[in-house]
Amino acid sequence: AWFAEGTAQYMRKEFDYDNWDTHRDMILRSYILDGNMLTWNQMGVFNKTSLGNESVYNSGFALTRYISQKYGEEKIRLITEKLGKATNFTIDAAIEDVLGITGRELYNEWISFLIQNYNERISEVKENYVAGDTLRNEGFGNFYPIYSEDEKSFYYISNKTADYFGLSNIFKYNFETKEDEFITGPVRSTISVIPGQNKIVYSKLDDDNPKSIKIHDVFVYDLDEEEETRLTYGLRANNPNVSNDAKHITFIYQKDGTTNIGLVDINGENFKSLTNFNNGEQVYNPKFSNDDLHIIFGHSYHHGRDIAKVNIDGTGFEFLIQTDADERNATYDNDGNLIYSSDETGIFNLYKQDANSGEPKRLTNVTGGAFMPSVNSKGDIVYSAYTSTGYKIFRLPKAEQNNVIEEKQYVWIGNPPLDKDQPDVEAPIANVDRLKNFNDYETPDYESKKYSGSFTNLAFYPFIRYDNYNTSNDFTDRIKPGVYVTSSDILNRFGFFAGGAINKRWERDLFLIFDYRDKLPLLFDIGLNQNSLSNFTL
Repeated sequence: AWFAEGTAQYMRKEFDYDNWDTHRDMILRSYILDGNMLTWNQMGVFNKTSLGNESVYNSGFALTRYISQKYGEEKIRLITEKLGKATNFTIDAAIEDVLGITGRELYNEWISFLIQNYNERISEVKENYVAGDTLRNEGFGNFYPIYSEDEKSFYYISNKTADYFGLSNIFKYNFETKEDEFITGPVRSTISVIPGQNKIVYSKLDDDNPKSIKIHDVFVYDLDEEEETRLTYGLRANNPNVSNDAKHITFIYQKDGTTNIGLVDINGENFKSLTNFNNGEQVYNPKFSNDDLHIIFGHSYHHGRDIAKVNIDGTGFEFLIQTDADERNATYDNDGNLIYSSDETGIFNLYKQDANSGEPKRLTNVTGGAFMPSVNSKGDIVYSAYTSTGYKIFRLPKAEQNNVIEEKQYVWIGNPPLDKDQPDVEAPIANVDRLKNFNDYETPDYESKKYSGSFTNLAFYPFIRYDNYNTSNDFTDRIKPGVYVTSSDILNRFGFFAGGAINKRWERDLFLIFDYRDKLPLLFDIGLNQNSLSNFTL
């Protein structure tokens, strides 16, 4: 699995497309520093949690780049070719044919180098580690902490003991009792408190929409009545934030692969779009300013993110922070300072941009990553921190926010670390500019056509089975050749898998599996849904 996905992600750096960025580096670095790296066997399979599955992709990309840089890019092609060798049944054998060492030896060599290299480059951060205290560490997905109005607790999203990020709910953590309270779920979006009311706002998937499609909309939850009310319908609205005067809700909404900033009244009515992006731009996590006159949000067009703003009437779009670094998760503190996350040092840390001078100041110095800050009236910050076992909730008191020594930072390298004694042996590409001559930001106006059912081409898989269930058969009778046949609808609504085998005594095995994953007429209208309906014929 690691080699298949690593090769798929591998891209010549000249294309500036799929790069080794600080987020990928964070995952690999955290594993190495914590001694929690996937084993050689674990890198070969996907039967893990969401985090583990993503790590197979990430580790595969890093190891593929390592092979290319240390042994030569041609070796990737040759390993792929050797996988087709009739006597090769493992990736280990193919690697040994090409590199002269087994796959496990390659893995051990790579891990040894990573341990030494990462520890050298992170040493000054360890000397000046500033992260605050861990508050919540159960599960690998703990996100979007936000202080309650009385600041005695905070709300956050967590998957707790579930295996996947999608199985997350809203919890409330009490600072005094140090206990969690389940609020509602499943919810995976940001949370926002309605000032002056004991209510919270969030988004979640719902299929009570035209054509019964599952999309995000905004909901409000009354904490006193323990009742949920839906506010929007069919807006694809996610990551909501409530204004300080409790009159409006802003959120991101998606259409045709582009996201924009939307605004509704507190009751979900009078929707209007505040931005008009239409070329694939992505926006993230909008937040009202303290005076409710403008909204700040993350913005991305190619690589990384920047922080932008727009007035609540849709005018005045501009970038507040736009650098070569990745800036995200911006919010204001009570003094109007901008608190946000940036990978300026190669590691995502929390920063404060002074409201008067505009000067940034680093507030954390972590070895993993710091994201999604929420600030209380005292200036304390709760945030989501990345570790090798996932995202945890930390608190950074105001008194500790002056402890960072700016010179103590990570040594960032823009590619997976390469042994300094080895040359970069990637071969040059002729006419690379010609290969980069494309424009994927703007597309022509395509004619809209109604979709009609279309199946993939039939795929045939011949096989030979050895059946010994009939004890009267001799050896040749037990040889049973056959073929599997499969095809599916392009949208994966329907599909079938069939097969048959026969021996020289005409003993036959026949089967057909038909999967129906679409909506059943009438039954779906009354709320009955199914994931798959299969018929078997033997």
